[in-house]
Amino acid sequence: MRGQGWDVFVDPAGGISANIANEQVEPYQEAVDSCTEQLGFGVRPLTESEYTRLYADYVDGYGCLLEAGYSVTTPPSEATFIENYETAPWLPWSEIPSEELHRALALCPQPAEIY
Repeated sequence: MRGQGWDVFVDPAGGISANIANEQVEPYQEAVDSCTEQLGFGVRPLTESEYTRLYADYVDGYGCLLEAGYSVTTPPSEATFIENYETAPWLPWSEIPSEELHRALALCPQPAEIY
């Protein structure tokens, strides 16, 4: 990603993150998709039971973040979560300010990806 000009870093959860402006979201996602494909990490569709488990994990994370004092958006319905997951996922940890993310993840770890 850095070779393509993106200022990325490894976040506390071990994922690759970047601070990007709203107008950069689409080109950034295209670069992520290209990089993922080049590395051979193809993404398969999730099964219904995987979506259900992921939703439950995210709702648990939401509750943990609230208990830790963070303000996060109320979870959508499970049907809305599934419908929007690939294009506009609800991810409560993404609402935490970057300077607080390390602490938030230590208190309320993100669930492991299912791919």
